[in-house]
Amino acid sequence: MAANIKVKVSGSLYLPWILVKEKEKLNTKFTAMISVKAPPSVHSDALIPIHLVVVVDVWKGTIDDLLKTMKFISGVFNEDADKDQICVVDACEFKNKKLTIIDSWITHARENQINYVPESGTDLRLLLGRAVEILDNKSDGAKRAGFILLLSDGGSQQKFDDSSMNELFKVLGSKYPVHIFDLDSRHDPEMLHCIAKRSRGTYSSIDNSNNNNKLMEAVAICLGGLKSVVAINTRVRMSVKRDDTNPDSESNISSHFKIKIQPGDHDISGSKEGFLVGDGVLYAGEVKDLIVDINFSTICISSRTRSATLTATVEYEDSSSSLKQAAKCILRLLVTGTHNVPAMTAYKEWEQLLPNSMVLQRMIMLEVLEKLIDATTTKTAKKQMTGKKITTGEELRSMWRNLKKDGEYLKKVVAKNEENSDLLDLQWIDNDIEAMASCLDEKGLGLGHIYSWVSRYQMQRATTTGLPQPTKTPFLTLDMEKMVDRAKNYELPIQEQEDAGETGRKNDAPQLKAVSEEEPLEGDKCKRALELFKQIESRLTWYRKCPPGSSDGLVSIEKIIQQEIYEDAKQAINNWQRTTSGSGSGSGSGSQDASSKQL
Repeated sequence: MAANIKVKVSGSLYLPWILVKEKEKLNTKFTAMISVKAPPSVHSDALIPIHLVVVVDVWKGTIDDLLKTMKFISGVFNEDADKDQICVVDACEFKNKKLTIIDSWITHARENQINYVPESGTDLRLLLGRAVEILDNKSDGAKRAGFILLLSDGGSQQKFDDSSMNELFKVLGSKYPVHIFDLDSRHDPEMLHCIAKRSRGTYSSIDNSNNNNKLMEAVAICLGGLKSVVAINTRVRMSVKRDDTNPDSESNISSHFKIKIQPGDHDISGSKEGFLVGDGVLYAGEVKDLIVDINFSTICISSRTRSATLTATVEYEDSSSSLKQAAKCILRLLVTGTHNVPAMTAYKEWEQLLPNSMVLQRMIMLEVLEKLIDATTTKTAKKQMTGKKITTGEELRSMWRNLKKDGEYLKKVVAKNEENSDLLDLQWIDNDIEAMASCLDEKGLGLGHIYSWVSRYQMQRATTTGLPQPTKTPFLTLDMEKMVDRAKNYELPIQEQEDAGETGRKNDAPQLKAVSEEEPLEGDKCKRALELFKQIESRLTWYRKCPPGSSDGLVSIEKIIQQEIYEDAKQAINNWQRTTSGSGSGSGSGSQDASSKQL
């Protein structure tokens, strides 16, 4: 990874300093936000290869959407088949291990239209255990980051008790993030969300009613991230050191500091290796914000301002070498006494100003997330006065009203806003809470939407919530946007649209987008032709990667190249000449006809 695209780290304090009254012994804390920023979209050589296992747990009712989505995933991975790997696991895979190959799985599924969930129900321990086994036993020894994609409608899942869940997490571990796509909101999604949370993956809720490529677009968001991994094993180390080493304890900040990272998507155990940032994986363009409390005690009886230094170091691995890379930032922590006249004056002036809004916003979000998790998780809900999870919109609205009154930081913002100081705009949270409440009121299907919203802001990573989307999905990176655009414009090859049961290897190759006769001709006239020729080259490269002599009942690769590439070249040339004729030249049409006859 080039020097100018390394991971960066920066820090911001919630308050600039702490004011201590004369002769007061104070147990206090600084609150800081440490931001870890991945480089923007980078060249493919700087990306870390991945190994993805797709676990399929769906009913026959969603098979068409599933097959189209799997075809899309296959096309994305075929482009980098020599770098990235993908496998499929479902209930039938245990009988036929060849189905781990995604193209074989698609062929088998289209021909048989199988219900991939046994009547007895799906045991996710077996499916996820098999996925972990595949990732653990990488045969080629290549350094790839492993991920699991779970597509599930929850229709026949076995209900897991605490013992079964513990057994599942023991099998799953925390090595591989599980990104879950819940295709049906008619069931209680708590177990699926729990799996995503424990594995540090994401949970997306997809409303399958009137489905219009929703599954494919949701998966595209995730694929855009997975195909743009720039760092793995990302951890943050933090240390605090007094700047004044004078042993006079009566006038110094305590030398004993306790650093605590507030719960979010991070490993809060604080091991010797540092705090794990999310799942340890950074996608190109991502930013992860960690809220950190630095607790200490002090006695300040002099007029001096005391200081300490917080050093935050981010360590990570990239594609350049097996060695860890590092970057760091430094924050000054200042403590002064009330009898320090200049400091008191400055402090009083500061009191009229606002605290750091970026830090405050993340702190408030953590308050909201904690409350929502407590209210929608069976174990924690039982400890609440209601004794049950939120099930109605009014219960959710009531929770939000109470949080705005009682939240440690949220109530301060509400109070300031009532004073017309506009500390933070909470309207967007109000809107999202109301949207979730409406889902609970209208359909009784809101829990999945709540879990996916929580997952998004916990992991600080784009998910599909099933709620009305804002103009731009939060945490959406440039690579994710590109992949979503690709999904929106994706069309199955014409032959597959006409006969979904007929499968051919040529349909696995990169496909040319048909050009309509009525398609408007805009921009550079040569650009379209060049794009088409590039697609031809991509398809030819794909065919050459096929194993010699391979044939699934199809014609030979040589014959395919002779016929298919020939036809594609003909189409590209004709379209190029057609667009050229759009300039108004009378010779364009004649040239096209002549070329067509020659071809």
